[in-house]
Amino acid sequence: GMVKIYPNPFSDFSNIQIEDFANYKKGNPVFIVYDLFGTMYKEVNLSSENTIFIKGELASGLYFFEVVYDKKVIQRGKLICQ
Repeated sequence: GMVKIYPNPFSDFSNIQIEDFANYKKGNPVFIVYDLFGTMYKEVNLSSENTIFIKGELASGLYFFEVVYDKKVIQRGKLICQ
């Protein structure tokens, strides 16, 4: 995909890396994390090629993420927090 998240599963933090970031920076891409019930947990602006997602208050478990760019979802996936 265009967006890589590593490590995943992660313990303390994960890196969100956008390939060809120059193509996306005008549209302010956003990384959104949801729990299994579809409740939005966190929204992170991806203002550079690499963004660190910090676990913070996130409980261990399985989450879903979307990367939204220009009001479109460009990538979806699972995020596993240990």
